[in-house]
Amino acid sequence: MTDQIVEPEVGRSRPRKEDARLVTGQTNWTDNINVNGLLHLAILRSPMAHARIDRIDVAPARERPGVVAAFTGQDLAEGLGSLPCAWPVTEDIVLPDHPPIAVDEVRYAGDPVAVVVARDRYAAADALEAVEVDYTPLPPVLDLEAALAEDAPLVHSDKGTNRCYVWPLATGADYRSVRERADVVLKRRYVQQRLIPNAMEPRAVVVTPLAASGEYTVYSATQIPHILRIMLAVVTGIPEQKLRVIAPDVGGGFGSKLQVYGEEALALTVARRLGRPVKWTESRSEGYLATHHGRGMIQDVEIAATSEGRLLGLKVDLLADMGAYLMLVTPGIPILGAFMYPAIYKMDAYDFTCTGVFTTRTPTDAYRGAGRPEATYAIERIMDELAVELDLDPIELRRLNWIRHEEFPYTSIAGLTYDSGNYEAATDKALALFGYDKLRAEQADRNRRGDLVRLGIGVSTYTEMCGLAPSRVLRDLRYAAGGWEAASIRMLPTGKVEVVTGTSPHWQGHVTCWSQIAADVLGVPFEDIEVVHGDTRAAPQGMDTYGSRSLVVGGAAVHHAARKVVEKARKVAAHLLEASEHDLEFTHGVFSVKGSPEARKTIQEVAFETFSSHDLPDGMEPTINAEHLVDPDNFSYPHGTHLCAVEVDTETGRTTIRSYVCVDDVGSVINPMIVEGQVHGGIAQGIAQAIVRGGRVRRRGQPRLGHDGRLSRALGGRPARVRDGPDGDTGDIESPGFQGSRGVGDHRLHARRRQRDRGRAAPARSDRGEDALHATTGLGSPSVRSGGRRVRPLRRGGVGMIPPAFDYTRPASVDEAVRTLADAGEDAKVLAGGQSLLPLLRLRLAFPELVVDVGRIPELRGIREDAGTLVIGAMTSHHDVIRDPLVRRHAGLLAAATATVADPAVRHRGTLGGSLAHADPAGDLPAVVLALDATLIAVGPQGRRAIPAREFFLDYLQTALRPDELLVGVEIPSTEGWGFHYEKFQRVAQAWAVVGVAALVRRDDGHLAESRIGLTNMGSTPLRATSTEAALTGVDAEPGAVARAAEAAAEGTHPSSDPSGSPEYRAHLARVLTRRAVLAALE
Repeated sequence: MTDQIVEPEVGRSRPRKEDARLVTGQTNWTDNINVNGLLHLAILRSPMAHARIDRIDVAPARERPGVVAAFTGQDLAEGLGSLPCAWPVTEDIVLPDHPPIAVDEVRYAGDPVAVVVARDRYAAADALEAVEVDYTPLPPVLDLEAALAEDAPLVHSDKGTNRCYVWPLATGADYRSVRERADVVLKRRYVQQRLIPNAMEPRAVVVTPLAASGEYTVYSATQIPHILRIMLAVVTGIPEQKLRVIAPDVGGGFGSKLQVYGEEALALTVARRLGRPVKWTESRSEGYLATHHGRGMIQDVEIAATSEGRLLGLKVDLLADMGAYLMLVTPGIPILGAFMYPAIYKMDAYDFTCTGVFTTRTPTDAYRGAGRPEATYAIERIMDELAVELDLDPIELRRLNWIRHEEFPYTSIAGLTYDSGNYEAATDKALALFGYDKLRAEQADRNRRGDLVRLGIGVSTYTEMCGLAPSRVLRDLRYAAGGWEAASIRMLPTGKVEVVTGTSPHWQGHVTCWSQIAADVLGVPFEDIEVVHGDTRAAPQGMDTYGSRSLVVGGAAVHHAARKVVEKARKVAAHLLEASEHDLEFTHGVFSVKGSPEARKTIQEVAFETFSSHDLPDGMEPTINAEHLVDPDNFSYPHGTHLCAVEVDTETGRTTIRSYVCVDDVGSVINPMIVEGQVHGGIAQGIAQAIVRGGRVRRRGQPRLGHDGRLSRALGGRPARVRDGPDGDTGDIESPGFQGSRGVGDHRLHARRRQRDRGRAAPARSDRGEDALHATTGLGSPSVRSGGRRVRPLRRGGVGMIPPAFDYTRPASVDEAVRTLADAGEDAKVLAGGQSLLPLLRLRLAFPELVVDVGRIPELRGIREDAGTLVIGAMTSHHDVIRDPLVRRHAGLLAAATATVADPAVRHRGTLGGSLAHADPAGDLPAVVLALDATLIAVGPQGRRAIPAREFFLDYLQTALRPDELLVGVEIPSTEGWGFHYEKFQRVAQAWAVVGVAALVRRDDGHLAESRIGLTNMGSTPLRATSTEAALTGVDAEPGAVARAAEAAAEGTHPSSDPSGSPEYRAHLARVLTRRAVLAALE
């Protein structure tokens, strides 16, 4: 315990303490927890959105190898109560029972119906398929407006209605009178699509019982260990003091783990029933079905203004999708947004009504921002539309209406008291960083020239209600819990420090930031501080982590607890130094006597003296530890301005973020590097909602599957990727905020969604250039992309990622492989590079009895030239195809197209033969070998067979290969001297092509002597664009002739419809890409 000067920590970009464990693989996820005697739980889920359970029989599952037990909902009903809803927003809210496992009726696809417990997860998953269930289908309820019709089928027949609640808020003047005197009234409908959380770590729970005492330890990937403990006690009847909840390392959440899930209650109940530890880990497919969804709203927004642009009033009618049940805070999520629709603007009247609606879909609940980003989106969108209507610059319209900095504190029309803000400063700084005027001039020039790539400019000025805490406010909103937070500081005898916090981080950086706060107050080294969290025994008091509250409330509690420690230590130090407390100064962790700097004690020395308790002031306990609870009087209100420039290809709709600038006021910044990380995270998640369609279902309510059977494609389109985000400039301004900090976890999402949405487009026909939407699609788009019967368990998604059992063999030669295939017949599948078969196995879309691995047969690899023909072995990797000089010389189109396949990892493992034999029409290479007039060579018991590429692809995932034949190679006539190009449109790199075009052209004296054009993803097989080929023959090699011929590219095709595009859109793309590919091949 040496005397040392401690540098200030707050405001310092410290690398996170947590990261060393993360990057070295030393984290402790829930699924990593294994104990002796552990059993694994698997859950059978309903494939139907709404049905009566007529019969369910788990007896066959109990007979499966490794199975210990199997239960129905009826088996577990005793001692298992309804899952809780802690936010009944109105007195007359309809609050149906929510059983953790269905008993008589299922109400969404994914509703649990049976549980199997086995000695390993694979046995449990396999046994699910033995469970027999008879359902009688009931009408699904999917559309929010139709659900409210008098004759609508009911989600909960005993409640007599699908209307969950109606929550009104009207403030200021009467909106109708304000509307009557307005010069301009705009009404728009916006649709907030359902979002499906996709945390890095899936949900998981492990329950370990201690039979002798009746105690249970619940390990859960949760954001709310303290709340979970209380609610599990309520649901199961186990006394709260007998439950300990531990949230170990939690890999992301953003609201999806702010929940009390049925799986946690089921695992606890099964462990209690069997007296054995139990683990359940969610598969990705289960996550899409059963983890609560976010958003899901219809916003009817009306704004009234004067002709000069001054806002008079705002009216919002909101329909909010509750899903099938009310989960922990489901009803309150849209209510949070009610206070944010007026945002930073002054107006005379505000009228808001929210109607909650039950549907037969996965329940909704909190997702990043929780109701508030939806409000920001709507008000900012309609402000832009008002600017167009009034022919005003969108920035100037906002300046005219926002609250000015000298008016703070200011009570908004919605009733919130904004403590401070400087919207002018944030906007001016953002405009300067962005180069706003210059970009506007470029935008106008592009529009004037009719450029095919337009420039859109998005604007968002926002504020958000953060630091979800004031208990009195939560009481008035009928929330069952308070919003306080607790922290304690333990000064250890060795001078080290333990910070015990009630917040529960999931990699936001709490450990680092709390250490920085404590280090500054206590004056001890950052490295000497440990933070304890996520364990209801070690940190018994807390309200957990959500709503951007942790730093504002939990960090404040740490600060005040540390100040209490200093004041306790001051008493001991004064006694030891024989001085008055008032004569002591405390700087950098050292108490010294004024005027006598040599008389000093470090706080760490005081901690040891207190522990030894040899010389303490009379009546003082031997501790300087302290605890503090914070319950603030108000929320915090971060704000900012975000600007985005987006380039939009008006022929394809492809958008590219060219520039992004954000300037935010988040109050005092504890760690700038962590704040910057939150900025990037907000960008990514905002873009994600803007570019994907969200969770979609079929007519009967089942989730839509992608063409490869993956739920991920169907429900969310796809997750956003790193390359979707922009490089951009960020800036911060600081103004006084509650407890110094305002919160940054949620609010930066708000503007990001607005910006990216302004740049999304289908092929454009508008030449207006006021902003991104006007420059691409105009403002017409009103939404964000947006009798009994036995049903066997869903193989595609219920168990997910666990392949069915199969036999495996690895032949050493082609002859051995052919004999194996002949013996096995249709029960065998060939494994080449594994990039297609292995996912199908994991998703249980393929069920071979035998997998024949041909990866070690040397004669299937290699590339050679034979009398002007290129010969490529079927097991030659994509990587080798790209690099080989013979391929680049004789089949340059193949090398070019292969370089676009997926990503480097796939190209190293994937093979040419595997790609062709899989016969996916969305794959890049089938259309390429068609254009190359290749011949595919198969070997079977009858010998060698040459199959022309045009005869090889028979239907979707079907080829001319017989069950006993093996594809051994591809022969390609040389196209040396031909022009070639592969052009494809994909949503992001590595994704399947929405449409692709492989073009080969041969010139003769300035004319096109011959062309071959292969089409990717324009039907159930790869196709040739024969009409365009014919139209190109003999024409001049000039753009006009090529464009005219390309108009016939989609003739004879039958493109599918999926989340990536409609048949009409694909046909349009085929024409555009064919023109581009042929012109590129001619260069």
